Amino acid sequence: METIRVTNNLDKKVVGRYDGKDYLFMPGKPTMLTLEAAQHIFGLGEEDKAPALNKLGFLIPGKEGCDTLEAALEKLDKFTFDQGRVTFDDEDDAQDTAPRGGKRTGGRRPHAGDSGGEPAGEQSPADNSGA
Repeated sequence: METIRVTNNLDKKVVGRYDGKDYLFMPGKPTMLTLEAAQHIFGLGEEDKAPALNKLGFLIPGKEGCDTLEAALEKLDKFTFDQGRVTFDDEDDAQDTAPRGGKRTGGRRPHAGDSGGEPAGEQSPADNSGA
């Protein structure tokens, strides 16, 4: 099962729900969840983000600040998604959950299976094949 690290860069908490489980996204705090949960909650890989925006409470007609698609997409853009293998340097540094060699994408841009995106974490090691 693939894991995604989601960071909420808004100034308030956001709650999402998938498969009977609530996920709390606190401002500035990374939250680990499955790729399937992230796809459901945030619409990763979907062109139409409206269902996810509705579930998150970002797109609610008649509610101030949540009544336009543009405003809702701006909120979604405040989330970052890191995908990759999680490694820890040591137990004292266990709070550093930055994926190494994964990819980091903005809120509404990622599509599951994309090969693009900016690498997150350390650079890959130099080629030692002797060529």
